[in-house]
Amino acid sequence: MECVSSAHLLSSRIAAARLASSTVHLPPARRIDAMDAKALSVDSTRSDSAHAPMNVSRVRIRMYHTDLVGGAFHGRYFELFEEARTEAFRRAGFHWEMTDREGIAFVVTKIGAEFYRPTAMDDDLAIAVFVTRLTKARCVVEYEVRRAGEEELLARGHTDFAFFDTRRQRLVGVPDSVRKAVLACTGMLRLEGEGGGA
Repeated sequence: MECVSSAHLLSSRIAAARLASSTVHLPPARRIDAMDAKALSVDSTRSDSAHAPMNVSRVRIRMYHTDLVGGAFHGRYFELFEEARTEAFRRAGFHWEMTDREGIAFVVTKIGAEFYRPTAMDDDLAIAVFVTRLTKARCVVEYEVRRAGEEELLARGHTDFAFFDTRRQRLVGVPDSVRKAVLACTGMLRLEGEGGGA
């Protein structure tokens, strides 16, 4: 048992040393107008992050995202989508506390993804977030995944939301705070049939 523990400890120290020597520090994002992820490829090589699109989040594939063959596990994409969506909405002025204080919960009614090309450990991804449907009661968010600095579409996903009032125990309309954030982010609202794609 001690030999296994020692070997594990040694391999953990080696992995930590490799990770520490390869850590990349990205500058903080700034609030600006949104555009699609294709446009990010133009600015991604610049050291100035002031030109980063508001509706695009950068996410690096980490070891825990990968599967046994080293590619990003398909189920982890939903976490990447959520991270990108949360950050895009935050930059647009929405914070989860706004609806939480009112007792309003986001309810996922449908989720899906399509995968076109694989991603792997340490890939720097640009995930664009678009609201493609915003009705009185529903909000559909779509995602486009590309490697930062590249045009090729790697994956696409969507999350459909309804909203539930936890105090009154019933469905309610899209909260004003969500609607205002979508409309405040130029380019985030891309209604079905308005373009995008590969």
